[in-house]
Amino acid sequence: MKECLVCGQGTRSTQTRIECVTNCIFNPIESVNYNLKSLSKRLNIDSKNDESDNEYLISICSAIQYYECQNSSCDYVKNFLYLVVPNKNNATHYGFGNSLNFIPDPTANFSGISNKTYFHTFDLIYNGSSNPPPGCSAANTKATIKFYCNPFEVQGDPELIEENNCDITLRWVSPVACRVCVFKDLVDEITECQSGQQNVVSKKINSCFGSVPEPITTVCESVSVQKTTALIIGVIVTIIVVILLLVVLFCYFKKKNLEVEYRRIMEEKDLEGDL
Repeated sequence: MKECLVCGQGTRSTQTRIECVTNCIFNPIESVNYNLKSLSKRLNIDSKNDESDNEYLISICSAIQYYECQNSSCDYVKNFLYLVVPNKNNATHYGFGNSLNFIPDPTANFSGISNKTYFHTFDLIYNGSSNPPPGCSAANTKATIKFYCNPFEVQGDPELIEENNCDITLRWVSPVACRVCVFKDLVDEITECQSGQQNVVSKKINSCFGSVPEPITTVCESVSVQKTTALIIGVIVTIIVVILLLVVLFCYFKKKNLEVEYRRIMEEKDLEGDL
């Protein structure tokens, strides 16, 4: 009977409690997320041992299952990493890590952005083994992948930097090792006005992973201000014209009324003179 596994941070156990799984998204603290789904593929890394054709098979988020036979005993094995040793008939797969632990680097600083340096953000540590390499036990078999954030790097592949019989360490420099971008990591910049139009372009100001919004084309602010100013002036002129027209009409009718009143008064005086 297989033993129950204790799953590390960023993973959960299955109902049978003999396997640790992850969705490849890690959230160590609020507003910090790492999405490694684009790296979740099988990779082959050559061993540093020049005298062998051995290689390592890596699948960072999904354990790979093989049917292995050792010492006349055959069984299914499942690990995240394997040492693949070629032989005459096929190849033997020795497991590195049937449990996964996500270890964030508390000193990671994402403020600002530079293409000159990269910095450590977290480790994925794989412990235990369903079938450890010769001379190793499940307890002392370990693989570590150290992730480094570089927002300007292509996705890249892991690099084997340390190789012992029971313990291996790899380094992976990738933009995916940066935390996922949030609103505060972006700033909008307005391009120069051309033919009455300008673009609003989003730009990263911190080291983070993710696409930026598509540029938005708008009417230039100067053109908009000119149109607004012209509209305001037009309204003011219209109001002034209307007021002047009302004044003219008022004066015209006032004059008419005065003329009528003057005639009436003069007619009354003539009548009094006749009498």
